Amino acid sequence: MLTRSCVKAGQAEPRADRIIVSTHYDRARENRGRAISMTKSETLQPAGSKRRIGWIDAAKGTSIILVTFYHVSQFGKALGFHVDAMQGVSELLTPIRMPLFFAAAGLTAGSVLSESWRSLWNRRLSLYAWVFTLWAGLSCLFFAAVPHPRHPTVFPTIESYFENLIVPENELWFLWCLGLFYLIAWVGVRHPRIVLIGALAAAGLGFVLGETTQMSSEALPLPITNSLKYFVFFIGAARFRSTATALVAGKYKSTCCLVGAYTVLTFTSHYLDGNGFGGLVKMTAAFVGVFAVGNALAIILRAAPSIGGLLSWVGERTLPIYLLQAPLITALYYTAMAVLPMSGVMLTLLPIVVFAVSPPLALVFYHVTRARLWWLYMPPRWSSLPIRAGEAV
Repeated sequence: MLTRSCVKAGQAEPRADRIIVSTHYDRARENRGRAISMTKSETLQPAGSKRRIGWIDAAKGTSIILVTFYHVSQFGKALGFHVDAMQGVSELLTPIRMPLFFAAAGLTAGSVLSESWRSLWNRRLSLYAWVFTLWAGLSCLFFAAVPHPRHPTVFPTIESYFENLIVPENELWFLWCLGLFYLIAWVGVRHPRIVLIGALAAAGLGFVLGETTQMSSEALPLPITNSLKYFVFFIGAARFRSTATALVAGKYKSTCCLVGAYTVLTFTSHYLDGNGFGGLVKMTAAFVGVFAVGNALAIILRAAPSIGGLLSWVGERTLPIYLLQAPLITALYYTAMAVLPMSGVMLTLLPIVVFAVSPPLALVFYHVTRARLWWLYMPPRWSSLPIRAGEAV
């Protein structure tokens, strides 16, 4: 994040999203006059680790692209656009879309999980709490004025805003999950095996509930189901970071095998759609898919550094894209529908255009607002807890 002092001084732009990067909040604090130490995950990287960090950033960029693709297709379908092909591709990539994001978050969790509560709050939780609370309100205001494409007759109220703070039913649920994941991982840091086994069991339950349509609609809200499904990817990556990164060697044969296994598992889960066993197959596909994407990105970074570098660059700036996504996609669709003739070609072409321009426009908005409206992307100074002598900051 950029701060006012940093912009006025004309310093180089720090990484823009940092929501899943270990020094996101630390560097912002340094720019505001607070000496916050780098985490061990960045200061003690072994030689040759740049490629691994590169593919992790590229994984974040890939994740936000997949999420954008999903929202564009979902909103487009609700508005009557021809998005069957897009939805088919999105469905094929469903098992890796959010697991990839939370695995990348776990890989960059750093040493904060073993530090004090104050450090955890200052470096992670205050960010998630502030941004989630603020943008949930801004989202309510926007969709109170503009109908949500998927829920055009449901308008936010003050009551629904506070309900969403407890159990979010909007597109910002991932922030709520991130804060929860960090908190659980921090509490359970002294019992990692118990936490990991519990997370694996919860993931199995979540994937079963997610695939069994009748159960998932009656048993648990979607954010709770997603928390059950995805925590294992976060805690697994955080707990076995060295092992996970070592398995991403970027070898062609192993990558092809992983992609093939993912494809078979995904089509099998579709064949078993609505069946609890299909949920377990999809969970397996998610684990295989995360490693498949990681290895594929390592190959891309080596063989096509310009493409891999672009994905990494986007991955370092995911926060504004995530935050602005739903309102921006909605605004683009409604604006185009108001000024353009909605012919057959346009009904097919427009969703592709919206998908292509949404991330760049979000980053342009961030670039324009990051100086004076820095509080849209990071918490104010007064939200920090004082650090006691001897505590890691």
